[in-house]
Amino acid sequence: MANHASCFFRLGVPSLLTALLSAAPTLAQDLRHFAANSPTGIAVDADGAAWVADQGLSAIRRIAPDGSIRDFPVGGAPLSLAAGADGNLWYTLKSPGRIGRLTRLGGVFELALPTPSAESYSLTAGPDGNIWFTESNLQRVGRITPAGRVDEFAAPSGTWTGRIVTGSDGHLWFAQPNEFRICRMTVSGDITPFALPAGVGRPIDLAAGQDGNVWFIAESADNGRNHAAWISPGGEVQSLPGSGWAQRLIPDPDGGLWMAGYSTLQRVAPERGLVDLDGSAFYGDVSGLAVGPDGALWAAVGPDGWGAPGTILRIAVDTLPCVESATTLCLNGGRFRVVASWSGAASSGQGHGVRLSESAGYFWFFDSANLEIVVKVLGGCANGHYWAFAAGLTNVAATVTVTDTVTGSRRTYANQAGQPFPPIQDTAAFAPCEETAEGVSR
Repeated sequence: MANHASCFFRLGVPSLLTALLSAAPTLAQDLRHFAANSPTGIAVDADGAAWVADQGLSAIRRIAPDGSIRDFPVGGAPLSLAAGADGNLWYTLKSPGRIGRLTRLGGVFELALPTPSAESYSLTAGPDGNIWFTESNLQRVGRITPAGRVDEFAAPSGTWTGRIVTGSDGHLWFAQPNEFRICRMTVSGDITPFALPAGVGRPIDLAAGQDGNVWFIAESADNGRNHAAWISPGGEVQSLPGSGWAQRLIPDPDGGLWMAGYSTLQRVAPERGLVDLDGSAFYGDVSGLAVGPDGALWAAVGPDGWGAPGTILRIAVDTLPCVESATTLCLNGGRFRVVASWSGAASSGQGHGVRLSESAGYFWFFDSANLEIVVKVLGGCANGHYWAFAAGLTNVAATVTVTDTVTGSRRTYANQAGQPFPPIQDTAAFAPCEETAEGVSR
């Protein structure tokens, strides 16, 4: 259950701009919610269907690409999921001594662990075709062969063995958060522990990055200061600047990384660093992330702590390349997509864009000789941000939307009908902005 002390105030302030400069950019997205109770894990298959472990329902829930839902009761509280090389879905259970398997035909089977008191926690499909899992309370790592044989390996002593993933180096990696330790393990059972440097934080989630490193969420003792870090195959550790409530992370197909948690959504964009996005849809603790074959981000969000049940989010992010058209401007090498729209009492429409330079252009609404809004997006790397500027020669209701096609973040600026369009000088519109040795922003 989420337990975060926060105060919220809503101010009704008349303004010439009805949507301006939120604390973080929104996400250019198609956001969908799916019903859940208390989801604890999620996976997406090659067909685009999401599989959800929901301990509140004591079931594995399948959400088909068309949105239809089917539940598979499992007779216990499932925790985490992993698809095996055998095509079956494996899951851990809150009850000790068991791990479950859901077949492609919907059959549910349970496998007894050698130690009845073992509490299986996290699991992953190993590079050897076996399923590997952690026993959180016994400091062990287990292996399940396709034939159903279970072997156990002792982990370094500690109080909690947490997340386990398969690295791109062909090894298994698992976390021991309370010991501030991450371990590398071969498929033959040899374990190499790596103590994290002082101040990095507790490793509460792991993910294999496309860069060959294992990324993790480092939980800080200071509330709201969780951040991303990575460990190389040789044990080198680097932290990424940033903060938030991130609890889970997962790579995306573009070589980036998603991180989410209570009121937190962040993306590590390739060669761009950390981008903070609007995380208001994440109203509870995030217990699982997955990325579908179409690149959509899925999230298992727990109850909010005030009576609302958990939910499953699907976020289709707009990071498609900008294509310039009669109604779209592509600025700064095509990184930024800019569109404008207007509305009146009896009609509405899209602005017609005309590019003036690499970073600027204008829109007209009713007559090509009647300029309405001028827009420019500049690489103001002195403060680490791209700047969005606009000026209007109109008092109609108008909206300008700027989308960063690299990160998927979006800024929307709207003018009320009957009001002069005020100047927009947003010097913190998009981040990060980095300057090359030649002085060119990128």
